Amino acid sequence: MKKKFFAMLMAVVMVMAMLPAAAFADAAPALPTATVTELDAEDLTFALKFVADDVTEEQKEYYGSWIADYVLTVNKDVTFAKEGGDGYLSGQYGEYEWIDVPAEGSVAVSAGEPVLIMEELTKGIEGAQDLTYNDVLTFVQEFNCGVYFTEEFLAENRDLKVTLELKLYNPAAETESHTIGEAKVFSVALPTATVTDLDEASLTYALKFVADEATAAQKAVYGSWIADYVLTVNKDVTFGLGEDADGYLSGQYGEYEWIEVPAEGDVAVTAGEPVLIMEALTAGIEGAQDLTYNDVLTFVQEFNCGVFFTEEFLAENRDLEVTLELKLYNPEDASESYTIGEAYTFSGLPTATVTEITVTDPELTFALKFVADEPTAMQKEAYGSWIADYVLTVNQDVTFAADGSGDGYLAGQYTNYSEDWVLVPLEGNNIEVKANQSINIMGKMTEGIPGAVDVTYNDILTFVQEFNCGAFFSEEYLDSLTSDLVVTLELKVYNPEDETESYTVGDVKTFTVEFEAPYVPEPTPTPAPVAPTPSTEVKDNEDGTFTVTSTSTTPVEVVVPVEDVAAAGPGTVVVVVNPDGTETVLMDSVLTDEGVKAAVAAGAVVKVVDNSTDFEDVAEDNWAEDAIDFVSARELMNGVGEETFAPEATTSRAMVWTILARLAGVDLTVAEGEDWYAAAQKWAIENGISDGTNAEEEITREQLATMLWRFAGEPASDHDISDFADHEETSDWALEAKKWANENGIINGHADGTLDPQGDATRAQTAQVLMNYLLAK
Repeated sequence: MKKKFFAMLMAVVMVMAMLPAAAFADAAPALPTATVTELDAEDLTFALKFVADDVTEEQKEYYGSWIADYVLTVNKDVTFAKEGGDGYLSGQYGEYEWIDVPAEGSVAVSAGEPVLIMEELTKGIEGAQDLTYNDVLTFVQEFNCGVYFTEEFLAENRDLKVTLELKLYNPAAETESHTIGEAKVFSVALPTATVTDLDEASLTYALKFVADEATAAQKAVYGSWIADYVLTVNKDVTFGLGEDADGYLSGQYGEYEWIEVPAEGDVAVTAGEPVLIMEALTAGIEGAQDLTYNDVLTFVQEFNCGVFFTEEFLAENRDLEVTLELKLYNPEDASESYTIGEAYTFSGLPTATVTEITVTDPELTFALKFVADEPTAMQKEAYGSWIADYVLTVNQDVTFAADGSGDGYLAGQYTNYSEDWVLVPLEGNNIEVKANQSINIMGKMTEGIPGAVDVTYNDILTFVQEFNCGAFFSEEYLDSLTSDLVVTLELKVYNPEDETESYTVGDVKTFTVEFEAPYVPEPTPTPAPVAPTPSTEVKDNEDGTFTVTSTSTTPVEVVVPVEDVAAAGPGTVVVVVNPDGTETVLMDSVLTDEGVKAAVAAGAVVKVVDNSTDFEDVAEDNWAEDAIDFVSARELMNGVGEETFAPEATTSRAMVWTILARLAGVDLTVAEGEDWYAAAQKWAIENGISDGTNAEEEITREQLATMLWRFAGEPASDHDISDFADHEETSDWALEAKKWANENGIINGHADGTLDPQGDATRAQTAQVLMNYLLAK
């Protein structure tokens, strides 16, 4: 019996062993979670604690032996060191004091590349390293981490952004990792502020900019900057306290009363030109000027500003528009300034919101309500006696009649009168609307509504709150259409003293009734004529040159003969002989068994030349000699001097932008004062080759591969590079490019079997990669 049971048990075990891994996938418990808590550590730029939530026994069993690690990502290159670095890391375990790390040496972080920092954080904390293994969920409850940046580094990197997250890694499968809790982002970005509209009856408008709570890093970077209010008006204005002024400015600090300014002289504002007004606003407010420096973020909490315009000025400038914003200026570089909070714009013209209404009794094709926004005192003064009118435009001829004899009817509802809609026009008052001709319909809409007509004058901003309008089209009319019906309705205000002066209030609303044409079978398409293959000829001119003739309107690929192909070297290229005798190298020249291949425009005169350069620092046995001859002959890369190439020097990102831009035929001329690479940088950004940052930095081999891959159109590749010992060092964003480059023989790796994706590309390596790329095309 025991033997039989044992045999059955072994059979079950064997069957289970034969099952695919997917059969046990459900056994993995849910990922543990954690809450991110921000700590107040005075000497650190920021500090965090990741507090793990309660875990189940299954989670402890499954994840208890995993490795916990903090992952740091910075958008700048940073060197962390206890002395001489851009800052340092800091760790605290249990009852220990905060310990600054790294204890020795430094930790280099490249911009945008995540770095594991747990090993550094636990240095100097006895026993803490052991806790990175086993029972990680208990460990993270007892360990805090933080980062410090020097004032000098923060001042030079005001757009700094730092991300910190806690990850669990499976030691049995290093590729399997999970983030626990949300990643926390710290930024030394610009401080922000909220704009508050103040109710100050004596002013046309008044504002308060309330700065949001600033971080310690922001205070360190911006605390000594200058705060200033910037005023822009679309009219020429003179602010002063005299009778000839168009208005005045006003300031209030803390417990002070509002003070009208300028106290002496005038402030002249030219239409459309921003003017700094802080100095004028603080005139007469004792001590307020000092607060424009130092601790500006506190200052703007305590200061209000406002503007007043005279009735005479408003009456003559009904389309007045005023913008006020708060800016921070760098006292060391006045050209560097930022707007804090949104700019606030005041306009003389009333505004309204268009609301679409569904009306079924009576049934309307569409119905609207124009809801006027709360007007300012300035708007009431300027527009209170104007006429409000609805303007209708239809793209078809239409006759509106309420008795059913037309194509449809209009409908109005004045809520103070009745909840019922009134169909208009009344008897004998049909409205003829010609296609695309705008007509005023307020007079018709108010017929039959006692008292409504009077409301079209005086207090129009209240009136539009109480009146709805709509239109109906009959089924017969809609069925007769041969194209889409488009109806536009807008609310306008008119000046009764000058009818040509009018403004649209709120959005124009357009309704479209789509026309459905009867089905007509599409005719069988006639095949497009096939363009004839261009005829091309390379004519020998018997003087060493050749003329290319072709019926093509674009350059065609031709092979220019070479007398002794075997003797031709990598520096052999095709040049175009220009009418003025100058010569232009064709960068895509490639040596073949029959001659030199290149794309040449019809009618061009060409010849083959050896354009090689003998560089003193490139020996004949240099492994990259052919590649250097190849790229220099095609003028893709030049020497660093007349007779030197510097093959072992590194290549910068700007150099690669320039090389690829040359290959694309871009004009690289730059304006006086611009960086030498400015045109290439602009081209690279616009064409998605690069983000244009870190121009002078050395380019890595994976960055070089990625730029070439993007230049080639981002071709897909499923090539396997796992045979290279360091393939896992390739960044995720560069993986597809590295596969493509290796598959096509563009980047073949080192003799030691490594790809070296993070290594800097020397000028010799760049030359070899470029030659490989052009030969592989």
